[in-house]
Amino acid sequence: MVKDETKIAIIGSLSSFAESQGNYRKALEYRKEHERCNGDLRDKREKKSTYYVQQKYDYERLQREMNDRVIQKKRIIVMLVLALVVILIITLLLYHRYIQKQLREVELNNILLQFMEQNTELLNKDAEQEWEKLEMVQQLKAFQKERVKAMQTLEVLLKDRKNSIALNDLKNQLFGERDHWTVMLEFINKAYPGLYDGIKTKYPMLNELELKVVLLSNFKLSRADEAAILGVSTSVLDKVRGRVRRVKSLDF
Repeated sequence: MVKDETKIAIIGSLSSFAESQGNYRKALEYRKEHERCNGDLRDKREKKSTYYVQQKYDYERLQREMNDRVIQKKRIIVMLVLALVVILIITLLLYHRYIQKQLREVELNNILLQFMEQNTELLNKDAEQEWEKLEMVQQLKAFQKERVKAMQTLEVLLKDRKNSIALNDLKNQLFGERDHWTVMLEFINKAYPGLYDGIKTKYPMLNELELKVVLLSNFKLSRADEAAILGVSTSVLDKVRGRVRRVKSLDF
């Protein structure tokens, strides 16, 4: 009823006791029994250890199999969910494109209808409006050119101080109380758009008087008339012209 370890210890003690009493035969029997019991205990321990290891291995293998099955099921579920999401997204995109296409078609149809409604009226008015516009532009340009010419002539006459009453009437009609050159430049810009601004851009090194000389060189003015418009003597005009020629080699 005692444990194997206790039994083996008792048998070992009996073997030692018998040997100390000189009973070697009995001591040998006890020693053999001791070795046999030791062997049995060792076998039991090895079997128990092997069984434990086997049990542990079987449990771990079963656990791995179960984990693999769970992971496999999760992968299948995730793949199915992803597939459903992709299908849903593709369906929504296709539906959105279909709706947008329908809306564009409706919008284009509405625009086409409006265009067709307006086209008839525009076609009827287009030729008449273009002709009127061209005629107005030509008249306006002719008027502006004639007004520029009149302003230049008036400037010459004002400098001569002849027929002061008529000159003052003409001056008031053309210039009013404004600066003569400013008004003249406004009409030059209307009759010849971009002319003066182009000169200033092309020759930024010239002063205001020199720019005026370059501008008036585009009109068929005599040397005396140009000097009168600028309010300078002909000698001063010649010097300014010389300066412009040297700077930009202009041909007057």
